[in-house]
Amino acid sequence: MKMKSMSLMMMFVLVVVSIGMEKEGPLRMAEGACSEILSHGGCVVSKCTSDCVARHPGMHGNGKCDKTSSCVCTYWCTPPNSD
Repeated sequence: MKMKSMSLMMMFVLVVVSIGMEKEGPLRMAEGACSEILSHGGCVVSKCTSDCVARHPGMHGNGKCDKTSSCVCTYWCTPPNSD
C-alpha cells in the first residue's frame, strides 16, 4: 500500500510540474523570439529600446541593458499575424 501511495504522489508531482513548465518554462518564453546584441558597454535603456524598435519595426522589439552594460535587442523572429 505504501508503494502505491508513493507512485500516485510521484505521478501527481510530475503532472503539476509539467503543467507549470508548459506555461512558464524557458522554451515557452523563448518560442519565436530572436535576439541580438546591438552594442557592447555604455548601454542606456531608452536608447537601447528605441534602437531595437527602429531596427526591427513591427516585430515588437524590446531593448534591455544586461549586466555587462550591453544592449540586447529581443524581437519576434517572424512578423505577428494581423488577424
